[in-house]
Amino acid sequence: MKDLRIGVIGSGGRGGLAAHAHRPGEGSRIVACCDIREAALARNHERYGEDVFTTKDYRELLEQGVDAVFVCTPDFLHEEHALAALEAGAAVYLEKPEEAEREPQPLGIREDTSPRQGPEPKALLQVQRVPRT
Repeated sequence: MKDLRIGVIGSGGRGGLAAHAHRPGEGSRIVACCDIREAALARNHERYGEDVFTTKDYRELLEQGVDAVFVCTPDFLHEEHALAALEAGAAVYLEKPEEAEREPQPLGIREDTSPRQGPEPKALLQVQRVPRT
Protein backbone atom coordinates (compact mmCIF):
# COMPACT_ATOMS: atom_id res chain seq x y z
CA MET A 1 0.00 0.00 0.00
CA LYS A 2 1.30 3.42 -0.93
CA ASP A 3 1.19 5.92 1.93
CA LEU A 4 -0.88 9.09 1.64
CA ARG A 5 1.61 11.99 1.66
CA ILE A 6 0.53 14.52 4.29
CA GLY A 7 1.71 18.07 4.97
CA VAL A 8 1.15 20.13 8.10
CA ILE A 9 0.79 23.91 7.87
CA GLY A 10 1.36 25.26 11.38
CA SER A 11 3.23 22.22 12.70
CA GLY A 12 3.96 23.67 16.14
CA GLY A 13 1.25 24.05 18.79
CA ARG A 14 -2.01 22.60 17.43
CA GLY A 15 -0.01 20.95 14.66
CA GLY A 16 0.91 18.20 17.08
CA LEU A 17 -2.47 16.59 16.38
CA ALA A 18 -1.16 15.57 12.96
CA ALA A 19 1.13 13.05 14.68
CA HIS A 20 -1.93 10.79 14.92
CA ALA A 21 -1.93 10.57 11.12
CA HIS A 22 1.76 9.61 10.87
CA ARG A 23 1.59 5.87 10.18
CA PRO A 24 4.42 5.05 7.75
CA GLY A 25 3.77 1.82 5.90
CA GLU A 26 0.18 1.72 7.20
CA GLY A 27 -1.37 4.20 4.80
CA SER A 28 -0.22 7.70 5.76
CA ARG A 29 3.01 9.58 6.36
CA ILE A 30 3.83 13.17 7.34
CA VAL A 31 6.28 14.25 4.62
CA ALA A 32 6.29 18.07 4.92
CA CYS A 33 5.86 20.58 7.74
CA CYS A 34 5.61 24.36 7.85
CA ASP A 35 5.92 26.66 10.82
CA ILE A 36 7.40 30.11 11.43
CA ARG A 37 9.38 28.91 14.45
CA GLU A 38 12.72 27.11 14.08
CA ALA A 39 12.10 25.10 17.27
CA ALA A 40 8.90 23.65 15.80
CA LEU A 41 10.70 22.69 12.60
CA ALA A 42 13.45 20.97 14.60
CA ARG A 43 10.81 18.98 16.53
CA ASN A 44 9.30 17.91 13.21
CA HIS A 45 12.57 16.21 12.27
CA GLU A 46 12.62 14.43 15.64
CA ARG A 47 8.98 13.36 15.33
CA TYR A 48 8.73 12.44 11.64
CA GLY A 49 12.33 11.70 10.62
CA GLU A 50 15.26 13.57 9.17
CA ASP A 51 13.87 13.27 5.63
CA VAL A 52 10.71 15.32 6.40
CA PHE A 53 10.66 18.53 4.36
CA THR A 54 10.46 21.66 6.56
CA THR A 55 9.91 25.28 5.63
CA LYS A 56 8.65 28.58 7.00
CA ASP A 57 6.60 29.23 3.82
CA TYR A 58 3.40 27.23 3.32
CA ARG A 59 3.65 27.72 -0.46
CA GLU A 60 6.91 25.74 -0.49
CA LEU A 61 5.17 22.95 1.42
CA LEU A 62 2.39 22.83 -1.20
CA GLU A 63 5.01 22.55 -3.97
CA GLN A 64 6.04 19.17 -2.49
CA GLY A 65 3.02 17.46 -4.06
CA VAL A 66 1.31 16.40 -0.84
CA ASP A 67 -1.98 14.49 -1.07
CA ALA A 68 -3.52 16.08 2.00
CA VAL A 69 -2.84 18.95 4.42
CA PHE A 70 -3.62 19.62 8.05
CA VAL A 71 -4.20 23.36 8.54
CA CYS A 72 -3.23 24.05 12.15
CA THR A 73 -2.39 27.74 11.96
CA PRO A 74 -4.09 30.54 13.91
CA ASP A 75 -7.78 30.87 12.99
CA PHE A 76 -7.41 34.09 10.99
CA LEU A 77 -5.08 32.29 8.54
CA HIS A 78 -7.27 29.22 7.95
CA GLU A 79 -9.03 30.48 4.84
CA GLU A 80 -5.84 31.56 3.05
CA HIS A 81 -4.06 28.30 3.81
CA ALA A 82 -7.01 25.99 3.12
CA LEU A 83 -7.84 27.60 -0.22
CA ALA A 84 -4.21 27.49 -1.32
CA ALA A 85 -4.00 23.79 -0.43
CA LEU A 86 -7.22 23.00 -2.31
CA GLU A 87 -5.98 24.93 -5.32
CA ALA A 88 -2.75 22.88 -5.18
CA GLY A 89 -4.86 19.71 -5.40
CA ALA A 90 -4.59 18.58 -1.78
CA ALA A 91 -7.40 17.44 0.49
CA VAL A 92 -7.70 19.65 3.59
CA TYR A 93 -8.43 18.99 7.26
CA LEU A 94 -8.92 21.87 9.67
CA GLU A 95 -10.80 22.70 12.83
CA LYS A 96 -12.67 25.99 13.16
CA PRO A 97 -13.66 27.22 16.62
CA GLU A 98 -17.21 28.27 17.30
CA GLU A 99 -17.66 32.00 17.71
CA ALA A 100 -19.83 32.66 20.75
CA GLU A 101 -21.22 35.94 19.42
CA ARG A 102 -22.31 34.82 15.94
CA GLU A 103 -23.62 31.93 13.92
CA PRO A 104 -21.02 29.52 12.48
CA GLN A 105 -20.04 30.43 8.92
CA PRO A 106 -18.70 27.98 6.35
CA LEU A 107 -15.21 28.49 5.06
CA GLY A 108 -15.44 30.66 1.94
CA ILE A 109 -14.66 28.87 -1.30
CA ARG A 110 -14.27 31.13 -4.27
CA GLU A 111 -14.85 30.13 -7.85
CA ASP A 112 -11.63 29.92 -9.84
CA THR A 113 -12.12 30.80 -13.49
CA SER A 114 -8.43 30.88 -14.43
CA PRO A 115 -6.99 28.13 -16.64
CA ARG A 116 -5.39 25.42 -14.50
CA GLN A 117 -1.79 24.38 -14.88
CA GLY A 118 -1.92 21.65 -12.24
CA PRO A 119 -4.41 19.06 -11.00
CA GLU A 120 -8.00 19.91 -10.22
CA PRO A 121 -8.57 20.58 -6.51
CA LYS A 122 -10.06 17.70 -4.61
CA ALA A 123 -13.60 18.16 -3.38
CA LEU A 124 -12.70 17.32 0.21
CA LEU A 125 -12.71 19.97 2.85
CA GLN A 126 -13.44 18.83 6.36
CA VAL A 127 -14.30 21.61 8.74
CA GLN A 128 -14.83 20.53 12.31
CA ARG A 129 -16.27 23.23 14.51
CA VAL A 130 -15.18 23.00 18.11
CA PRO A 131 -16.43 25.09 21.04
CA ARG A 132 -14.04 27.74 22.34
CA THR A 133 -12.87 27.06 25.86
